[in-house]
Amino acid sequence: VHNFADITKANEPASEAVAEQVRAIYDSALAEVDAAMGRVLALVDREPGLRESVVMVTADHGAAIFENGGGTLHGSDFINDLSNRVPWLVRAPGVVKGLRVPETVSLVDLAPTLAELAGVPFPHGDGVSHARLLRGDQTARPDRPAFAETGLWLTGALPRSPSIRYPPI
Repeated sequence: VHNFADITKANEPASEAVAEQVRAIYDSALAEVDAAMGRVLALVDREPGLRESVVMVTADHGAAIFENGGGTLHGSDFINDLSNRVPWLVRAPGVVKGLRVPETVSLVDLAPTLAELAGVPFPHGDGVSHARLLRGDQTARPDRPAFAETGLWLTGALPRSPSIRYPPI
């Protein structure tokens, strides 16, 4: 029996019935996040002092739940689009509504983009701002590689896992 809370079996495939149940739980969690974001955006619209706010929603990685023959192990399946493609939703004054960017951007770009949209200076670093693109400048389309890594971050590698063992925290 595949127990969703049993991390030692998280790399193992499950029956289709268990997989469907876990996906339904995950979908319900996403629906709750969506509803909460709706409440946040309604508050921003309603309160005059918040209307110029920059609101961003993103994630550190996607989830490949029982996809490609895998299980539910967190952080183990970063070699495919299911884990690497995450939402980066931006709502701010001047940002084009409904804009979809098909090019690869990286989460290291979040801080410089947020800083520029908020009008705050940001020291040069690895990331670049995409504020011009978000405001409709099509000449500012990103064209550079992105980096991704995998590994079980807190408890070290599982037995039978190809990931690197990390020192204990």
